Amino acid sequence: MKMKMTKQPLIWLLSGILLLSTGCNNLGSPSDAALPMDGEKALGKIKDAYTQITGENAKIYWMNWIEKDKMSNNADFVSITFVKPDDSTYNQAFILQGPAEGPGSPSSKKAGFKYDEIEGLTAADIDPATIMGYYEKAKKEIPEGYTYRGISAHCVDLHHKSKKPNHNFKMMVTEDGKEEVTSAGQTVIEYYELDFLVDEDGNVTMKD
Repeated sequence: MKMKMTKQPLIWLLSGILLLSTGCNNLGSPSDAALPMDGEKALGKIKDAYTQITGENAKIYWMNWIEKDKMSNNADFVSITFVKPDDSTYNQAFILQGPAEGPGSPSSKKAGFKYDEIEGLTAADIDPATIMGYYEKAKKEIPEGYTYRGISAHCVDLHHKSKKPNHNFKMMVTEDGKEEVTSAGQTVIEYYELDFLVDEDGNVTMKD
């Protein structure tokens, strides 16, 4: 289903509905999450995970972090894929509200990266303040009548031999006054998921 919005034609996709439990039929604020996806604390933990991996003489070329439950804006874990000096690739998951998930395991990703051919993601590529700035730019693209509900996922990666990373993330919004629908005794939240891309100059655009 697509919706046409002023100055933003044919770009919104209805992502789904979220069933609310009895007695829990109020939407919370994104800041109510234990570890907000769009907050400095969660992004700082993600950067700590980056530091731990790169401290093991590895180059990271893919990172992805997601929320724990749909529409929660509560950071769950970050998955990191990296290449070692012998050109072997590994994937390591870090639970953001707890310790690392264990040693890296062989990655199923076959990017064809050679350790000596890439710089890998840098600390600046996952700087919390910079990423929070991307989110603020994206919020400005939300038309009047819709409310920001949080970030559901964020990925940063390198294409083969690319010098700059690609950032893309998913933002959740609801339509004001139409967030909740009750039918046959059940209440659901209708929400929209927006996809954003960040170009090499830091400009944030919504996917068509």
